[in-house]
Amino acid sequence: SYQEMMALFPYVNQSDLDEAGGGLLADGEIREIQDSYKPCILIVEDEADIRTALDERLRRRGFKTILAQNGQSALDEVAKDQPIDLFLLDIGLPDMTGLALLKQLKHLRPDIEVVMLTAYKDAQLIVDCFKAQAFDYITKPFEAEDLLNRVSKALQHYYFQKLLPDLEQKIIADVLSEKAKIKLLEEIADERSEEHTSELQSPCN
Repeated sequence: SYQEMMALFPYVNQSDLDEAGGGLLADGEIREIQDSYKPCILIVEDEADIRTALDERLRRRGFKTILAQNGQSALDEVAKDQPIDLFLLDIGLPDMTGLALLKQLKHLRPDIEVVMLTAYKDAQLIVDCFKAQAFDYITKPFEAEDLLNRVSKALQHYYFQKLLPDLEQKIIADVLSEKAKIKLLEEIADERSEEHTSELQSPCN
């Protein structure tokens, strides 16, 4: 369901769920779903210390991670057809450019968002990444909270895109349901109006 899918994301809280879907899940149920499923992030970073730091910070916040030290190992992980919810991709890789890998990943898994990591302040390179459908980028060195916020936004977008067809159906169903209620009330009102008119027109004793 829409709410169950939203509950998969660790940063979604009860008030967000209530507003989105009418508060159908209790807080305990949300936590139970979150504990049973953790979003998985593929980290592609050639520098071991940065790769380890990313891994530790994201795992500490409840994510699963898969680590790749170059472009080919990242493609090998994707080929395993394992659940992946986000790509965290360094632009500077030893075996291929991050931009080239970005294009390959979006070809293989166009639904998954990509957040780029870059130590370069090259405006054209960043523009090229966005043209290749990167969702966001982070400049190294980065603050932990900035990393988590950008990862959070990318995952929210990913989940909303997955949920959009179900959400559209739910909205349509709700609208149709509301129209049915209005029609029923109108029919009841018409019946009562006819009864009242009939009573007024009946001869007095």
